[in-house]
Amino acid sequence: MVVESRATVMDYAMKQFTFFAGRAIVLCALLAVPFQFAAAQDDQPERETKKAEALSKPIYDKLTKAQEAVDAKDMATAGRIIDDLLRDDKISAFERSNVLNFKGFIEYSEGNTSAAIDAYLKLIAIPEVEPQMRQQTIYTIAQLYATDEKYAKTIEYLNRWFASATNPPPEAYVLLAQAFSQTGEYEKMIVPLDTAIAEAKRRETTIREDWYNLKYYACYQTERYTC
Repeated sequence: MVVESRATVMDYAMKQFTFFAGRAIVLCALLAVPFQFAAAQDDQPERETKKAEALSKPIYDKLTKAQEAVDAKDMATAGRIIDDLLRDDKISAFERSNVLNFKGFIEYSEGNTSAAIDAYLKLIAIPEVEPQMRQQTIYTIAQLYATDEKYAKTIEYLNRWFASATNPPPEAYVLLAQAFSQTGEYEKMIVPLDTAIAEAKRRETTIREDWYNLKYYACYQTERYTC
């Protein structure tokens, strides 16, 4: 890549971040869809030594109605059902975590990013929340902060997610590098990008050309022209 000027490089970086933020939105939507409550009816426990939790029938029925409203694109009705459930202080921690997951999905779908983040933050604050749901939700929160242009928070929650993540995908490291680019921490971009490229090679998956270009941008900003 030949860099003609600092302005050119900065313009390129902004375009690349817009692209990756868009990917974050799509991935977040996939992570946040409210289907986890359906799995609660499965008879198979997560571990053989741990009894599987399940939703009570009234809660399950209401969530099903909320899902039907979502499928009919009636988000207002779905939202009312979910808000009514959240006002019930008798529901279990497991049920509340699933309801909050649904709440976050609805708010995100309606373009209310801050409200979606708030719902997910309440979810991970539940002590009894399932580890897998907590970990997944932390990543969703990081992505939502990126779409909300709160990049320091993106970095905070990505690092929190990385601390417990097993086998993180290359895209997670790229998103971290993109967030560092927005906070002006260009030196910190290089290691995540190198890791993303190495991980993609290990998985024998496609390495995007713009990952290399983003690394060149980081090297340019830090005057490391041979990195």
